[in-house]
Amino acid sequence: MMMYRSAKPPAPAAPPRRAGFTLVELLVVIGIIALLMAMLLPTVAGSRRQARSIQCASNIRQLCTGLINYATENKGRFPVNIGTPSPGNFWHYTTSAGGYVSVEGPARNSVFTCPDDLEGAIRSYSMNVFASSGVDIVIANLTPKRGVYWGFGARDSSRLILITESWSGGTNALGREPGNVIGYRGTTAGQRFGGGTGLAPPVDFGIFGKANSELPFVRHRSAHSPGTGTQPIGAINIGYADGHVDLKTEGQLVDQDTGKSTFDSLWSRWDWDNP
Repeated sequence: MMMYRSAKPPAPAAPPRRAGFTLVELLVVIGIIALLMAMLLPTVAGSRRQARSIQCASNIRQLCTGLINYATENKGRFPVNIGTPSPGNFWHYTTSAGGYVSVEGPARNSVFTCPDDLEGAIRSYSMNVFASSGVDIVIANLTPKRGVYWGFGARDSSRLILITESWSGGTNALGREPGNVIGYRGTTAGQRFGGGTGLAPPVDFGIFGKANSELPFVRHRSAHSPGTGTQPIGAINIGYADGHVDLKTEGQLVDQDTGKSTFDSLWSRWDWDNP
């Protein structure tokens, strides 16, 4: 008897392939990416801010080294800072300590400028007036007394301010820069740091407006800092007479309850008796 094999049933058709994401899936992916970016951006911004601060500290360290090298070749005397007769002679000139660093004078994006300073600045730093081996009579004769002068090898060198960030509010033909020296305003050390009422009346620092501290704490102020404008709240880099550099907050430099210096950093040994 002849047997017949039944025909094989046809395979089921494969489901049609989708051409892409649905709108809902696309929105979910976009939402996840946005969330990740929101989480990462503060970290990236913080890293960039830290990198700029580190570059600023490196600049100051090179300038401190230049000043120290100058002093060791000039019997322990740091440069003069004298404006008269014109054109004067200041610490950053190539004929002075400026000749001991790798660039010939202040210029934007050079060792003389902090990357966190505003566009147009050609110098962001000033030398402590009391480290000068000579100053103009108008500063030397300020009353009441503001400090005592010192040179290389002075006691408390790890606390003595040599170079610090300052307000680059002055202008010249090349751009903006701060005063050549710092530390002579205010009758106490704490006032210069902005302690208590700070400098009274506040000083006009050009493009930055009026401030009651000689130091621009805004320059390295964190995004979450309570400070606004020129308030002495934030952080600055300071170079010391022993050559090291530290990032300091206002709270480290001055006791806001008393308005007096904490003696963490000194303009001169006079500060011990006039905090």
